[in-house]
Amino acid sequence: MKNGFKWKNNKWNVGLWWGDHHPDRDVFWYGDSVSKDSDGNLVLDVVRHPKEFDGKMYHYSVGCVQDVNDYKYGLFRWWCKLPKGKGVWPALWLASRQSWPPEIDCMEGWSRTDKATYRKGLFKFNIHPTVHWGDTENHKQNRGRRAGLLSLCEDKVNEFAILWLPKYVFVLYNGWVVGQFNDKEMLKQLNEEGITMSPIMSINVTPNGESFDYQDYLKNGSPMIVYDYEYIPLEKVEVDPFYYEPYEFCSRRKKMQDEKK
Repeated sequence: MKNGFKWKNNKWNVGLWWGDHHPDRDVFWYGDSVSKDSDGNLVLDVVRHPKEFDGKMYHYSVGCVQDVNDYKYGLFRWWCKLPKGKGVWPALWLASRQSWPPEIDCMEGWSRTDKATYRKGLFKFNIHPTVHWGDTENHKQNRGRRAGLLSLCEDKVNEFAILWLPKYVFVLYNGWVVGQFNDKEMLKQLNEEGITMSPIMSINVTPNGESFDYQDYLKNGSPMIVYDYEYIPLEKVEVDPFYYEPYEFCSRRKKMQDEKK
């Protein structure tokens, strides 16, 4: 896949703005692991393709794409199937090209390698959203809820969303609010005039690569498949009033479900 390819009315580049590899991850690089299937869905894969950067050998090419455009506020929504395989690291996120942080991770997951977890539902109890802010010397972060109770698994299409508002950041999985973020310092940075965000979709292997099993990935694993994506500007977003009390909303929803049983 070449840079500047069009998908879902957006243009995407393969890899990230800083280059073909992450300076702190000498295991994977961003290369020839992005494709479309026969239905036009985006396929992010892991391929053994050693390549040398700055005197170091990076063993795996991983699928990673970034929107060529930046945005300020609104609803970002993805529909995808999670990958299978030991030691894979899929993510859907927003990052600023102006500085790091800030960063909003909608979905970031690690597949565990213990047998009980690996047997079924690799990502249960190990997916969560995170917001990063501050600077490289004073980096702060806040994580939302882990998503084990949402029955997320690699065998179904899941909906992941970020609702970025001036006074809140919400993250939703399959319609459930799993993260509500409104730290004052975080919001101050996100609301700075020059700060915009670019959507990114990626499948990496674990940072040190030690728990990634490529032979198992070839035999039992599968790539991350993204079926759809949309961005809705803030002025066109219809905000459910329940989103302003998300945890109360979740408890109400659960109570309503319990009453139907």
